[in-house]
Amino acid sequence: METSMDVSSVQRIVLRGLGQQCVRHYFLSVRQPARARSFLRSVATKVASASQTRGDSSVTVALTYSGLQALQLREEYLSAFRRLAPAFVEGAAARAAAHLGDTGRNESPAWQQQFLSSRTHIALSVYAESDAGCEKLAASLRKDSEESNCVSGWETALAGKQSGSGADRREPFGFRDGISQPTVKRVHLDWAQRNPPSLHVEAGEFLLGHANEDGSNRWSDEEVPLPVREFVRDGSFMALRKMRQDVAAFNELPAEVRAKMCGRWPNGALVREGETVQPEQAPGDGDANRFDFKHDPLGYGCPFASHIRRMNPRSDVVIPPRKRVLMRRGMPYAEGNEVGLLGVFVCADLERQFEFLLNSWTRAVPARPDDQVPDPLIGARDGERAVFPIPQRAGGRPGEPFSSFVTTRGTLYGFFPSLRALASIETAI
Repeated sequence: METSMDVSSVQRIVLRGLGQQCVRHYFLSVRQPARARSFLRSVATKVASASQTRGDSSVTVALTYSGLQALQLREEYLSAFRRLAPAFVEGAAARAAAHLGDTGRNESPAWQQQFLSSRTHIALSVYAESDAGCEKLAASLRKDSEESNCVSGWETALAGKQSGSGADRREPFGFRDGISQPTVKRVHLDWAQRNPPSLHVEAGEFLLGHANEDGSNRWSDEEVPLPVREFVRDGSFMALRKMRQDVAAFNELPAEVRAKMCGRWPNGALVREGETVQPEQAPGDGDANRFDFKHDPLGYGCPFASHIRRMNPRSDVVIPPRKRVLMRRGMPYAEGNEVGLLGVFVCADLERQFEFLLNSWTRAVPARPDDQVPDPLIGARDGERAVFPIPQRAGGRPGEPFSSFVTTRGTLYGFFPSLRALASIETAI
């Protein structure tokens, strides 16, 4: 019988998600390193473990590379990150144009300031069932930090709130969200077995210090000092990305075209050949995932350029033929007339996973690499108008003209330490 992994030190958001309705993302700066390390040790007791059941509120903690420096980690730790995680070290803003496809109106100088500041050291996120619950927990943490004058930055936060509840949570374009998530082998979650085998992946795709789908484990290399290996083990990298969505422009398209662009109908049902309206019956969580594209080899139902088919090609032949998995967490936000998504993307390799998807498969169709049409749902492209290809049998409409519906407002790279690393961070000093 397969042995289960011990995930008691993994931040719950990485493997299970948190499930609460509201979030506040705070971008904090370290004022006094020793006191900030003490604050993080205390915060670790409020961070939910992947082995725990969901509570009414929770906290997640991610550190930027400048945060590791500000906390005064030893050089052997910093040099390991420089060698093995260059994207994390360089930061999203510096890599936006070349590695994320963010140019023109999406270029990093136009991002919100908290995504650009070298003083963003800690991304601390508070989750709760209500706005009031978020504010209460954040106020308690802020009080603790202000008493020791250890960190600053509590004045502003990015606020998100779920639209819908349970299995019917929706993103701003109106589609059911969070349906297709990979699960980790040997981590036996109560819902994991409802996923098809194609979505079960090795732990090293998300957790440092474990083997990935290729069988490699760079963070356990002998060149990595043992204390560093222990510090990073069960940690993950994350990208917090804020995306403004032009819902009005998107809704000008016919409902069938919007579904083709997503690859699913708003209720989560896969778009199939010949369908022009949404099926009345919404699929269950398991049924919504149990499909591949063998029944649709020419894309007559779910086009190759659709969001779900390009982000997870499943049975399609792609170049290179490798899974590119991310754990996706996110909540809609509303700021005045602006709406969009606060996405948290979790992986073990920002370059090979997050950046590859954003700059390669989001820009071009993986099954047809000569087709440079951007992803219509998350492809933030400046001034670009394209024709979304809709394969049809003879006599059908070949495509739909569209412009980008998404504008990047900022991206932050962080490292989710394990609870063990947070609690013993002094050992890295």
